[in-house]
Amino acid sequence: MNDREEATEADRRSHARAVGGQSTLSVARGVLRRVTVADFERPTPCAEFSVTEMGDHLARSMALLAGCAGTPLVDTGGPTMLSRLTPLAESTVSAWDSRGFVGDVSRGRRTLPAADVHDIVLQGSW
Repeated sequence: MNDREEATEADRRSHARAVGGQSTLSVARGVLRRVTVADFERPTPCAEFSVTEMGDHLARSMALLAGCAGTPLVDTGGPTMLSRLTPLAESTVSAWDSRGFVGDVSRGRRTLPAADVHDIVLQGSW
């Protein structure tokens, strides 16, 4: 593959990742809309987390992952999971869309490929 073909392939992958982020947000919003305060103490498929604890885990994860893209986030809370997590998720995806997916990012003492960390945003955070 020549330099031009590599650049075109990198652009295609970046576009696919950006579209994937928006698709993930759309699906997540649909799920979060159905979560009510009455659900907060219910168990989740992850035995160690109630719905509230899962929300806490997702909020921390998104703040960490956005930080890897160079955008600090603050969890301001919210009365519903939708109002709490949607702004964090949108900011996280936006941070990665702005940063791009090429090169490496630091997380503490570790350096990781940016594309791998971004894929965690799409798969692991939700």
